[in-house]
Amino acid sequence: MTEAGAGPRTGSQAWIERFLGSMTGRLFVILLFGTGLAALASLSIADVRYRADLMAFRAERTTDRIESYASVLKGLDPTEAADMARTGAAGLQPRPATAVRDKPDLELNRRLSDGRLGEIRAIAWTTESTACRRNDGRDARVVVDASHEKAVQTEAQALGLNPPACWIIDFVDVRGAKFSMVTGAPPPASRPRVLDPWFLGVEALALALLSFFVARFASRPVRQMATAAQALGESLDAPPMAEAGPTEVRQAANAFNTMQTRLRQAMVDKAQVLAAVTHDLQTPLTRLRLRVEKVSDPELKDRLLGDLAATQALVKEGLELARSEPSQEPFARMALDSLLRSIADDEADAGRPVVFTEGCDCDVMVRPRALRRCVANLIENAVVHGGNARISARVEGDKVLLDIEDDGPGIADADLERVLEPFVRLEDSRSRETGGSGLGLTIAGRLARDNRARLVLRSRKPRGLTATLILQGAGPA
Repeated sequence: MTEAGAGPRTGSQAWIERFLGSMTGRLFVILLFGTGLAALASLSIADVRYRADLMAFRAERTTDRIESYASVLKGLDPTEAADMARTGAAGLQPRPATAVRDKPDLELNRRLSDGRLGEIRAIAWTTESTACRRNDGRDARVVVDASHEKAVQTEAQALGLNPPACWIIDFVDVRGAKFSMVTGAPPPASRPRVLDPWFLGVEALALALLSFFVARFASRPVRQMATAAQALGESLDAPPMAEAGPTEVRQAANAFNTMQTRLRQAMVDKAQVLAAVTHDLQTPLTRLRLRVEKVSDPELKDRLLGDLAATQALVKEGLELARSEPSQEPFARMALDSLLRSIADDEADAGRPVVFTEGCDCDVMVRPRALRRCVANLIENAVVHGGNARISARVEGDKVLLDIEDDGPGIADADLERVLEPFVRLEDSRSRETGGSGLGLTIAGRLARDNRARLVLRSRKPRGLTATLILQGAGPA
């Protein structure tokens, strides 16, 4: 069903829903987002630290340039110093008349005031980047070729500075002469580290693959336990879980195997108790029958014999229920048609309306004696409550479906599952004269599970019941 206004889901949408609904999918999403956020946080912190280091490195190199200029300036006479102020020096140029002081650069001024310039004083002001252009349009730096200009532009973009930094340096020399120069940020020593899309793509792919495989690895024990639990539900003789892997997984597997052993032992103990009780009842029931035979009142005698027969039938079915518990009979490959034909012939020879109508020409892997008892119980139920039984078999995919049909009143849909429980009698929907003990279908269901099969009941319209055994096929006969 789809919501109003929503179109049908595509195959990819259904797959995504199943994946995200699984433990693997949820772990994958959590790991992917968690590691992705951690990676982004780490890259952001590293980027901030890199910007700070690069700013400090740039300020230090600019300070070194000013210090070199001041060192040269100290050894010049006034005329030479004035000429140098007009023509400029390595990395410093005369301040253009249009250059306007913006604000002091605190970091650069801190470095210039630490005494490294000696008696020369210098104050750095930020200004427009156009002030650092020569008349020919190139940056006023030590090396002014195109590659360095491109590197400076890249560095400025990496630092979030656009345009690149430019300073006005106000000098006061040892003689009190004042003049102003301009200088720009020196070219970087190496190409700034920027976030390469290829790098981010490879990192994202690596995180996704790592998250997926970690999620698969973490959820594998849960899938193994689910498989083991499903197998245990079908048969208590299912192979135990392998006690391997991490400590917690080994402990869980050990607890599961211990539970399976205790369940198997509990079923064996229950079967033994039930078998012992029903067996021990045979002797007093036999003595009781002998005493009833001596009753002189014919009407009372008939009623007592009827009650005694019902009690003996209940004891017999109790023994059959005890025998229906998981057995140690080995599985064997057998031709299903031969078994069903043999059962139908035996029932027909006994005068019962049982026919084998259609075969599947296939083999099945079953416990032969348990399967024969299961089919016999279903036939008994069909004949007693439906008046007849038709047996057929067919193949559907890798399964073999064995049908036993009758023409009785059937069972209400609401009771189809409940009737498989012990001692459930549906007098209103089945024959009132022979309601039975309520164990026949229970025994058949347990014998079906003992063969790793499944018993499904289905009422037919207008009348009749079909009991279907779903067996695992073993190939053509």
